[in-house]
Amino acid sequence: MAKPKERENNPEDGGKNDLLDRDEYIPWFLVRLANGMTRGASKTYLKLFGVGIMEWRILSILAIEGGIMASYICEALDLDKASASRSIKTLQARDLIYIDEKPLQRARKLYLTEQGRILHDQILKIALERTRLLTQGISTDEEAFLLALLRRLVSNLSVVDAYDSSLVWGEN
Repeated sequence: MAKPKERENNPEDGGKNDLLDRDEYIPWFLVRLANGMTRGASKTYLKLFGVGIMEWRILSILAIEGGIMASYICEALDLDKASASRSIKTLQARDLIYIDEKPLQRARKLYLTEQGRILHDQILKIALERTRLLTQGISTDEEAFLLALLRRLVSNLSVVDAYDSSLVWGEN
């Protein structure tokens, strides 16, 4: 558990105050890791394939679960509707996805086109290699343990959200 780090005496702030010790602060590592991987992936995918990380994430989920609605993509990938909509339009304009628009159905389902599947497969090879490089020196057991811990952290997000709401809105 992260413990506050004591700041050395600083006459400007009246003495010792607690500071965040980023070497012990899990969110700092998670953000650093996510930002570093996202920045590198986005740069690489844009240069090689003309799509950014957001488009890649959408291609990826459509490869796993074709025939899904944009609202599900937003929920599954934790995207805001505006960002998802822009990326979906970009992918559609490049003929990488198509939207099944049946006249009597309100819900429009998205699918990969053949070009989209080919692009997905090309990017997937790079994504998996980047992950392999990231996890060098981590055993299979350690990786499984890390994934279990990360899943637990993700499941704890609802508790953190409830805490945040209680602070902001006074909800219990």
